[in-house]
Amino acid sequence: DIDLTELRKSSNVAFEFMTASLDRIDSSKGYEPNNVQWVHKHINKMKNNFVAVDFETSYGHIPCSIGIVEFIDGKVVNEYYSLIKPIDLKFNPINSRINGIYLEDVLNEREFFEIWSEIECFFIDRVIVAHNSSTDISILEKTLDYYKIDKPNFKSFCTLNISKSVLNIENYKLSTLAKHFAIAQDNYHNSLEDAFVCGKVFIEMFEDYNNKLDYSNS
Repeated sequence: DIDLTELRKSSNVAFEFMTASLDRIDSSKGYEPNNVQWVHKHINKMKNNFVAVDFETSYGHIPCSIGIVEFIDGKVVNEYYSLIKPIDLKFNPINSRINGIYLEDVLNEREFFEIWSEIECFFIDRVIVAHNSSTDISILEKTLDYYKIDKPNFKSFCTLNISKSVLNIENYKLSTLAKHFAIAQDNYHNSLEDAFVCGKVFIEMFEDYNNKLDYSNS
């Protein structure tokens, strides 16, 4: 059996080391000579222990669902999904058409502050991965601020930014990345599935990056 407590502890001890490593890739301009060798040396240590997160919104930065997938040693060990009763009970019709969530779906759901005790553990001193993470992290922070909940310490990374640095493909939508890496995606814009796909993309991008580094050094 996997001892999640020990693995999380190890992950937390390595938190600063891992995130310093990832900072050399996230938002970088590519395979710069001053970071390639260093990242290559440590890359396998930093890609397997993280939490992938995705929010869907009713409008603006107001969440109506959250999906969380925890990866330990590159494997899914926990999943969490919940609809969320929004702070403001109105929906942008465009958002509903995209994510399939409507006002009547969430009227009897819990508000964000009521689920926070169930999900806080996924954020404390963790590496958080999201696609277009600036949006998801902004949603999280604005919601925490609204409910006057202290923000936990975590480091976030963006599969959108990283993919632009390490891949040359037609576009960098999550669905395009899923297709590029042959990751099944049956319910695009379901927050749990998007979190899972984002996490798998994150792992696959590092494998791809590692392979390119191996080739360049051969």
